This record gives sequence, structure tokens and C-alpha cells, in this order.
Amino acid sequence: MPVRSESLLSPGERLDRYQLVLPLAAGGMAEVWLARLRGKRGFERLFAVKTVLAELSKSPRVQRTFVTEARIAAAIRHPNVAEIIDVGEHRGHLYLVLEYVEGGSLSQLRRKLADAGEAFPLGVALRVASDVSRGLHAAHTLRGDSGTAVPVVHRDVSPQNVLVGRAGGVKLIDFGIAKAVHTAAEETGVGMVAGKVWYMAPEQALSGGVDARTDVWGVGAVLHHLLAGHPPYISSSEGEAMAALCSGESPPRLTTVPDVVSEVLARSLAYEPRDRYSSAHELHIALESAISVTVGAAPASEVAALVERVLRAELEDMRTRIASALSSIEHSAPEPEASLRPAPVAAPEAAEAAPPRPPPQSLAGLPGWTPRADPKPRGSLVWVGVAVGCMVFALGVLLSFVRSRPEAPALDPAPVQALAEPGAEAVPTAEVERPIVVVGGAAEPEPVGQDAKVVAPSSRRVAVPPKKPAQPKSVIDVLGETRK
Repeated sequence: MPVRSESLLSPGERLDRYQLVLPLAAGGMAEVWLARLRGKRGFERLFAVKTVLAELSKSPRVQRTFVTEARIAAAIRHPNVAEIIDVGEHRGHLYLVLEYVEGGSLSQLRRKLADAGEAFPLGVALRVASDVSRGLHAAHTLRGDSGTAVPVVHRDVSPQNVLVGRAGGVKLIDFGIAKAVHTAAEETGVGMVAGKVWYMAPEQALSGGVDARTDVWGVGAVLHHLLAGHPPYISSSEGEAMAALCSGESPPRLTTVPDVVSEVLARSLAYEPRDRYSSAHELHIALESAISVTVGAAPASEVAALVERVLRAELEDMRTRIASALSSIEHSAPEPEASLRPAPVAAPEAAEAAPPRPPPQSLAGLPGWTPRADPKPRGSLVWVGVAVGCMVFALGVLLSFVRSRPEAPALDPAPVQALAEPGAEAVPTAEVERPIVVVGGAAEPEPVGQDAKVVAPSSRRVAVPPKKPAQPKSVIDVLGETRK
């Protein structure tokens, strides 16, 4: 499909976790991008991201139906159905994330063979149709977590919605998108039809009820186009094809293929649903039987060999484009947001000084304004303050403890009152006393100065120091008494 030039998205832009790399395809309902998801330790994986066009995603009904059916389709786990990884919305863009299949569409493979004048190999055509039937049966028999049946009808089985991988795998894509757009067609005024007219079942064209047999018609119409080179109804326009679908007649029987294959096509394309295979699984069994009768076997390796031979140039060109786009994104990637940017880690001596902050717009024009460098980190200053506070507290405790210790008694320079024998006259004490010398049993004072007084030997002297005021108790003393 050609890529829309008016896309609102661009390479390098992100839809949540997914970074868009390059557009892959686009149509009237959605566009598909190749996207990259990067993880830790070098993890990287490519996905296909399908986004609903902006003019359709504004409808609340489209949004509800898109998300609901996408969740249902995400529950389908089958090798022949492209796995839906994620569903989300980012800045008004609804998107689906699917596994990326390196290969091409069945439509691309068919056109390349037709342009080269080659017929589509019968075995490969039957293998593709059988694998698509298996994937459809998984969708038709889907059950929810509670065990309730929640069948999903594709309604748009076509060569454009079948991928053939380089390794030979067959994947059915696009569950639910066409139905979501159709549900909201009247509201949006777009008037789109769910499915492509060339591969549409009559009851779907007539807006009747659809079920698994509607998709059985789709598989038969795709197989008819691969083997006959044209859709079941030969017409030159969609209008003629729509008229044929409303005619009530089944398509002409294809006679250029083996009878067993012709029979499978005729029953798949029966006009009345009751005349078709009742399920995709029944169609799958019929196709496997046709493979066994006609070609014996049609392994996935034959599909891989055909894809490699026919689409080699396109696949190599895609690899080159992807590498170039990734390189361009790496060289032009913007800086991450501030909230996501990791903080730099560097040794203090190796860290560079932060550049000056740009001036606010209101101050940039003032004369004499000069940029001021960022203040140094305050972490070290806080710890210095804490250390100084601890030292001051310890010093205060130490001083309080020293001041609270009792002082040794000192000689009082005040006069000492002498006590004499009873009946003796009190004699005032001298300011300076000398020791008494005893000679021959008699106590005689040592010669002293003129102002000295002599005290009788039998007298006793007692020094009475003056009372000092009581010192206040410190916190240390109180704590000590408490401990005692």
C-alpha cells in the first residue's frame, strides 16, 4: 500500500514506549509504522504499530469499539495469527502494537508473480489457505477468561491482510479494525464498508448477519484469486462486483485446477451460507486433503523458498531502509526529558563546574546584570554544621562538670580565735603565727616580730574558715545523685 504523505506522525516520534522508525503502509482507515522498543542492557526489538487515522479516532464510538475488539483479538494465541502485543493511546493517537513479520503480504507476492508471467504455485496457494483457515478457527472459537464463547469474525480476509514471512510462516492480520470503522460509519459520515468488495461474502454485502461461514467465503475468494488470477466474480469495478454479490448466484466454477481443488472452491463460495463449510476447521481439513491428493505435501519451507526468490530485492531494500532510519534517529535523537534524564555521577575532584544559569527574561535586559554560577552543593555544609554543634555541646557539658566540682579548703587570712585555759583572759590572735618551740619542757615562743602575740602552751588553736555561699547544682550533679 502506498504511504500517505500527509501523516501526522514522523520518524523518531514516540507513542509511549515505542519509537517510530519508518512508515510501512497506509490505507483509508489506518497507517502502519515500524517501531522500536528499547530496554535495559541493550535489549531492542522491532514491532509493527498500527494507528487509527486522526479523523476517525475522534469518534467516541470508534474509540470504544477499537479498544474493545483489540482486547478480544489480543486474546487470540495462534501461530497463524499476528500477535497483538499492546493497545494504547498517546496524544490522541489510538494504536495497536503487533509482532513484526519480515516478509511481504500475499497481495505483494501475487502481483510480483503475475508481473513476471508466472502462475502461483498450487502447493503454496493451498498451504497458505490452509494456514489462514487454522488461524480463523482459533478466532471463531475464542473463549474469554470465564469460559464464555466470544467468537471473533474477521470480515476482511484478503491478500492484503495475509503476511508471508521470510521463514515460511503465514500470519493473518487486521482483526476488528474494519468492524470498528463500520460501526461508526454513520456517526463519522465516512460511509466505509467493512471489508473489500472483491472478497466479501454476499450476506456481508447485503448487511446481513455474519458468522464463521462469512470468513470461509473470504478464504475461498483469496484462493480463487491466487489460482485463477482474478476474484470469484469477474468485474471491472467495485460497483459491478457489488451487483454480482447481490445477484443471488454463486461464482462460476473454476475448471483450470484439479477436481478436488475445484470442489473445495465451489463449496467455499456457495452463495448461501448453509451450503458452505460449517466452520474454518472443516475447510482446513478439506484443504489438507487436497494438498495430499494433488502435491503430496506443501511444507512451510516451500513458502519460504518462494518468498526468498520473488521478494528478495524488496526484503534487502527494507533491511537497508531500516538500518538507515535507525542511524538517522540515533544521530538526531533529542535529549530525554528532564524527569527521565539520569543524574550525572562523577568524583568530586573530576566534576566540572556547572555552567552559569541563563538569566530570567525579566532580568536579562537590566544593566550590570551578570550570570551567577550555581551554588555549591549544601550537603557538606550541613555535615560541618552538625559537627560544630556537637563539639559546642560537648564543651558546654565539660565546663559544667568542672564548675560543679568542690574546691579544696584554703587558709583563711581572717584572724583565728584562740581558746585559753578556763579563767584565762582572751588574747587576740596574731595575724602571723610562728611555731611554738619547746625548751626544757617549757613551751616558749620563737622570737617573732613586734606585732606577734604569744599563746600559752596549754591553749588550743582552731582555725574556723568563713562560710561560703552554696554553689548551684549542675545537671551532671543531679544526674549523679539520681543514679546513686
